[in-house]
Amino acid sequence: MSQLLVDANGVLVLLKFLNQDFGKIEIASETDKNFPFLKVCEESSLQVTLEFAINSLLKLMYKTCKNQKERITGNLIHYKGYLIIKKLIARFTLPQLKKNAAKVIKIQIKYMEKRWRKTNMKIVSIPYSYVDLNITDEWLAFDSSPAEEAM
Repeated sequence: MSQLLVDANGVLVLLKFLNQDFGKIEIASETDKNFPFLKVCEESSLQVTLEFAINSLLKLMYKTCKNQKERITGNLIHYKGYLIIKKLIARFTLPQLKKNAAKVIKIQIKYMEKRWRKTNMKIVSIPYSYVDLNITDEWLAFDSSPAEEAM
């Protein structure tokens, strides 16, 4: 399934969708009355449904790109997915959404150059805030990176 998504440029489509300005979407109570099928649960609104949908898309992006260097470098890094995902963390309040967004940022950081990591410490520190790190996570070490070893 993930190979079909990659073949159809699904990760790029997800990035383009997530790059939309969700603040411009007017979410009113009348919309909730007109579209009752969009409710996630009884007390949810369209805003909550939007957050759950974006969370699901982030999960899909993470699972599609996890441990796939070509997918990460070719899609997420090349199209600067970390900037799009950073905006999502600032915009939404759902804790699970922030955690999944931080996971997607985390898998990108280990393929960034040493110089980029030093100048973008705000982005590099996002996974520390939301994701439990393992001892095997050596992506923050400034000694060398997989991208530099390949050269």
